[in-house]
Amino acid sequence: MRATAGGGHAVIKRIPTTIDYRHDITTYSEDNLYPQRVEQIMFRSPIAESAVLAKADFVSGQGFAENGDVILNEELQLTANDILKLAAKDYSPFAGFGLHFNFNALNEIYQVSPIKFEYIRFGVPNEMGKHHDVKVNINWEEDPNKLPTMMAPTFTYPLFDGKNFNFGDDLEDFSGQVMYWIIEPNVYPKSSLDAVLDSAQTNGEVQIFELSNIQNGFLGSSLFKYPGEFKSGKERQDFIGDINGMQGAENANSVTVIETPEGIIGETFMENFPANNNDRLFELTNNNTVNRITQYFGMPHTILGIMPQTGMFNQEDIINGFKYYNMRTRNDREHVLRAFNKFGELWHQGPLNFGGILENSFEVKDDEEDFDETKNTEENVGTDNNS
Repeated sequence: MRATAGGGHAVIKRIPTTIDYRHDITTYSEDNLYPQRVEQIMFRSPIAESAVLAKADFVSGQGFAENGDVILNEELQLTANDILKLAAKDYSPFAGFGLHFNFNALNEIYQVSPIKFEYIRFGVPNEMGKHHDVKVNINWEEDPNKLPTMMAPTFTYPLFDGKNFNFGDDLEDFSGQVMYWIIEPNVYPKSSLDAVLDSAQTNGEVQIFELSNIQNGFLGSSLFKYPGEFKSGKERQDFIGDINGMQGAENANSVTVIETPEGIIGETFMENFPANNNDRLFELTNNNTVNRITQYFGMPHTILGIMPQTGMFNQEDIINGFKYYNMRTRNDREHVLRAFNKFGELWHQGPLNFGGILENSFEVKDDEEDFDETKNTEENVGTDNNS
């Protein structure tokens, strides 16, 4: 979708949105599948998924400084720390997360349930572009194999705003509210991978190239000259099946016997086209994508376990890496903390304040060669009580 800027030049929107009156939603990109598409690209890229998981680990840290063991979901036995980890897992790639709240008759929250970020869409906005509800569907992509029926039900929930509200005539008709916690209200967020999404896809495609090399015997294209003509389509397919059976890593260096028609002994039936030696090109491409993604995330190589060319990083490198990335993700932890403190004020057993999120730390034991990178630290972030 294009928008016109000054001078009449076309501007291509990164995440174009439209109103889909079939579902009464604001689409998340033209096909409404932006989060699903990002997730699948991430799954194929080792470095992108590692960076996202590492960031999620630093956002959730070592859990809340206070009330982290309070059970917020009796049905699933999820504590506040459990839900924090799930929220951080969505927040890291999507810059947002979703939580569903059940309320009692006193307008108090008695159950918190995480909702996968890619299941949530804005409803239709008002004239000012403000949204008052969201739609939740676990199969926006309409995958026919995901559920017994292709069309999953769509549920509508009012957006959580932390204010008092009326349930109407019957509490049983009230289905709760959803907190759609994003950076900018009423605007779908870009993925944290968005600017390097092409690099993530390239990183994944390199693996496909390597796999294809192995499956095809590390050869270029080959031409097998069949003497005469095939008498039927079945004969052609049978012969092609025999040739395909010679390929693949499991058939390397194998010996194959083929009958040769009388009178044409000595002729060459197989002609190989040598493969291009692109190893160096793909090595440079892969290194560029890895460096681009890690630099964009501002992530030290020690966090991802990427060894330096000199061999092994030392303990000082690891400690500095932890300190730097804790600082880098501090605002993220504060943003997530505000969401939890905001709904914690309405907890049915009394207001919950989670204090802060404990940072990850690297602690060296007495034996300098023995270390534990998962110890808690007394430092925490976001200790203010602002909601």
